[in-house]
Amino acid sequence: MSDQKQRQVSTLEQWFAGEVALVTGAARGIGAATARGFAEHGADVVIVDVAPPETAAPATVAVKRAGRRALYLQADVTMAEQVEAAISRAVREFGRLDVLVNNAGGNVPFSGTIDHLPLEAWEATRQLNLDAVFYGCRYAVRQMIAQGPGGRIVNLSSQQALVTSPWGRVSAYQAAKAGVIALTKALAVQLAPRGIRVNAVAPGSILTPGSDFDVVTTRAFERRIPLGRRGRAEEVAGAVLFLASPYASYITGQTLVVDGGYVVDGTLTDLKP
Repeated sequence: MSDQKQRQVSTLEQWFAGEVALVTGAARGIGAATARGFAEHGADVVIVDVAPPETAAPATVAVKRAGRRALYLQADVTMAEQVEAAISRAVREFGRLDVLVNNAGGNVPFSGTIDHLPLEAWEATRQLNLDAVFYGCRYAVRQMIAQGPGGRIVNLSSQQALVTSPWGRVSAYQAAKAGVIALTKALAVQLAPRGIRVNAVAPGSILTPGSDFDVVTTRAFERRIPLGRRGRAEEVAGAVLFLASPYASYITGQTLVVDGGYVVDGTLTDLKP
């Protein structure tokens, strides 16, 4: 880390000093940027991802360069027992869990409309984007209640949960991500008496390794985004950090849309599948 970068990190507000944050899907992209952000603001970070250790190594190194402890755990978040084991291991290593970020997700590609949607694709999409969020919340909340008081959960939904689309191939993804918003609201009410805040972030079109589009689709997206460009992973991470920070202490059950203004300006109906 350069001296200039070190000075920048040292002057950041230590929102999460003495705390532990666990981020799923944190080997790359939004998850990695979020893990790094937590570390730069004082948290020790648990990086959970299905990817092999070598893929997650840069994210782990970034946390350590920020002067914080990092723990990488390889786990499939669609398997409840693996999520439970990861959270238990994190608590054994670091002693507590203050923040959970359910970031892991993705679309299971298929062609055609819903009448041709394979049941396997529907189930796999739901498992990765909704069931995994439920598993993370379930086991993290048990720990947060046990250690008390308080805790914060940020779930990653998507712009796709808030717009209409002619793309049959994203219908399962849209349904699952809409479910994340509904679950977030329900848990916010359930857990408020425990002092646990639950919010969601809905990213739009973000430049990450898993979101490459062809040139025509990319240009169509950018034309419809009021800010005129696709977002960066760090911009989504900033929203996550805010919702987990003391500055959001009176915010729960909300979904913060990070999409350059897309949702308030239109739908996907003019884009080709």
